[in-house]
Amino acid sequence: MKTLLNLIPVLAICCISCGDGSKGPGGLGDIKNPTQTTAVLGHAAYNAMDDDLTGTYTGVLPCADCEGIAVELIVKGNEKYSLSQTYQGKGDGKPFVQEGKWRFSDNILTLLGVDGPGKYRLEENRLLMLTEDGEAVTGDLADHYILKKK
Repeated sequence: MKTLLNLIPVLAICCISCGDGSKGPGGLGDIKNPTQTTAVLGHAAYNAMDDDLTGTYTGVLPCADCEGIAVELIVKGNEKYSLSQTYQGKGDGKPFVQEGKWRFSDNILTLLGVDGPGKYRLEENRLLMLTEDGEAVTGDLADHYILKKK
């Protein structure tokens, strides 16, 4: 029992010396969002994902009773977004703008608090809009549910 008690300070010193708290890759100081629900990524991996995802995406979505819906989605690095939708050939031509937070998991971008479908699959330099069930849109107009990165 006495030997076990003598080992406790040694183990504590070993544990403390293993983590230097540096802000380099893999250190605790490089976590951008400690409340992130996905696995904690190293600095380089987080920045690579951030660079691939963040930016401005545009496209014109099909519309049942207008010429189309011009969409501009700005995905910001601080896990916020701005979604602007302008109905072409209908109404006053002013954009409908929504802002909120986003989450990214399993290559799916989810816009929180958005009216309508808010899920997109990240592909190279584009976002593929998904249905509310998280499925890709199929059919003749499927190619029109793509937002391209500027």
